[in-house]
Amino acid sequence: MTREATIDPVFVGREQELGELRGALAAALSGTPRLVLVGGEPGIGKTRLAEVLAGEAAAGGAAVWWGRGWEDGSAPAFWPWNTALTRWVDQVGPEALLAGGDPVAPELCHVFPVLRDRVPGLAVPPTWDSDQARFRLFDTVSRFLVSQARRAGLVIVLDDSHWADVPSLKLLEFVVADLRHARLLVVATYRDTEIDDGHPFRHTLAGLTREAPARQVTLSGLTPAECARYVATIATDAGAPGPDLHRETSGNPFLLGELLRLWHLRRAGTHWRMPPGVREVVSARLDRLGAECRNVLAVAALFGNAFRVDRLEAVLGSSDGVIPWAAALDRALRSRILVDVDGTPGEYAFAHAIIRRVLVDELEPSAR
Repeated sequence: MTREATIDPVFVGREQELGELRGALAAALSGTPRLVLVGGEPGIGKTRLAEVLAGEAAAGGAAVWWGRGWEDGSAPAFWPWNTALTRWVDQVGPEALLAGGDPVAPELCHVFPVLRDRVPGLAVPPTWDSDQARFRLFDTVSRFLVSQARRAGLVIVLDDSHWADVPSLKLLEFVVADLRHARLLVVATYRDTEIDDGHPFRHTLAGLTREAPARQVTLSGLTPAECARYVATIATDAGAPGPDLHRETSGNPFLLGELLRLWHLRRAGTHWRMPPGVREVVSARLDRLGAECRNVLAVAALFGNAFRVDRLEAVLGSSDGVIPWAAALDRALRSRILVDVDGTPGEYAFAHAIIRRVLVDELEPSAR
């Protein structure tokens, strides 16, 4: 009997990457703090990798705090940090905050407003408008983290750090540079396709990677063999189109799972009907590139999954050898919407066939 696909979180491959995180966790629990920066495109499995590591840490008795950046920028300062502490306190109770015996400083409420509600009798914190006050605040936070990590170790996951507010990023930089001999592991995930030259997280990333305890892990798509294992885990139907799915998704686990989940209902003949969730994710990535870049990519998509620049130029034109839309191609390459075709100068391909499908589907027939 066929077991239909679900969206249960499946963990396939990533043995090397998980090994790096396990090594960082072991070092942290032995008293050497570590930071692991996990980058990759949307849906590539950054959060899932962090979940597996966090689950192992919690099973071993370590405290796990999990916070996340907020995409639209409307969150208050230190939102990921406060969310991380709030979720942990909700799980274990406020008594855990005082179990180490160290008093909770009122200044911590600037970063962790949840403390006002969970620690009785906490005084009103002083202001911290000056740079010196901010330094003292960050130092207080560092000492608080050391205290919380002292008993069984502490793992802090800051998911989607590229969306974090600037004060949160500054605090992350300070904590990583300041901590010594703490049983602390910080895992920060981020979309490396969304941090252009002006993005605040790019400056943070450059600073963090200069620190001794920092490690970078960059996730790529699952291999064809791993994709086949993924398909076999989710849907045991022998007719499940593993090779087709890998070609469509280039091994992106989110795209792979979404297509597989709806495979029985959405496939008609040899054509795929695009699941709404996939279309939304792809469209959001394209929208971030701007209208001009998206228009250039739509024309390129009509040539197929791969295209030559000279053929694109024949349609879009140039002026005295100058290609005005070249910057749009560069932007798409930096965001990994496009990739170079190995050994073929002037030829590019879409990183995922699904991206091309979305671009073509959204074109009006007259425009095509």
